[in-house]
Amino acid sequence: MVDFNAFPGAERKGVEIVYTRESRICRGENGKGYFTKKGKGPGYARNVALQKAQGKWIVFADADDFFYEGMLQILDAWKDSKYDIVFFDFASIDAETLERCVETEYIKAYPFEIWRYIVWVSWSKLIRSELIRSHSLAFDERWGADDVMFNIRCGMHARTVAKSSALLYHYVVRGSSISKSTDYDYVFDNLEVGIQMNKIYYKHKIPFLQFTLGDVLFLKESPYYWKAWRYYLIHGHKIIIAKELIEAIKYRITHRWLANLV
Repeated sequence: MVDFNAFPGAERKGVEIVYTRESRICRGENGKGYFTKKGKGPGYARNVALQKAQGKWIVFADADDFFYEGMLQILDAWKDSKYDIVFFDFASIDAETLERCVETEYIKAYPFEIWRYIVWVSWSKLIRSELIRSHSLAFDERWGADDVMFNIRCGMHARTVAKSSALLYHYVVRGSSISKSTDYDYVFDNLEVGIQMNKIYYKHKIPFLQFTLGDVLFLKESPYYWKAWRYYLIHGHKIIIAKELIEAIKYRITHRWLANLV
């Protein structure tokens, strides 16, 4: 969990820490705390924080992740830049072994030119607050993928973006994370957002698919499997679905042919 007493820059002039929780108890923490009991999820909490934040730049952090110890020095180098978004390097860390893992790091293999469309996480980036305010950008108040469209819209509206090789953030991968949930609302929030993303990628000719046929097949043991199929076929982009089904058939035929050779 984030320790706000030891948070980098907590006592520094010009640094504002805004945290939100759906709780009534919060002790020994610097910064401004805002608590709600509305139960609208993390997107709602982030929106409350955005309404209260006064700074020139916004930096997001999840409660169970942590920053690199040189965070302030890294950010200081960019505080007077003219960019709307600055992306930083990050590492995915296994919660149990603390070893580096590949989750989320596949993004780095894609050309930086499309990062504004595909880096939909809020952390490990500087976002100019004026960009958010001028376009009235907000997080979705849903249980799954609440931050995705906010970050994609930030990227689409940003005039200029930059990339730093400095390691800023450690993303902690947990087996019990909400991102692993098979809850009905979470599953279908992800279905809906994934299809929205695919349509944006298709429109802008971005060679990337967020929600694919494989994601539907992944739910094979789930009680929502056929509902997921129906949702995907009804709401997905027809050209994308056709291409995926053709590729799946090709893969199946090739797999059987290889199996017969063994």
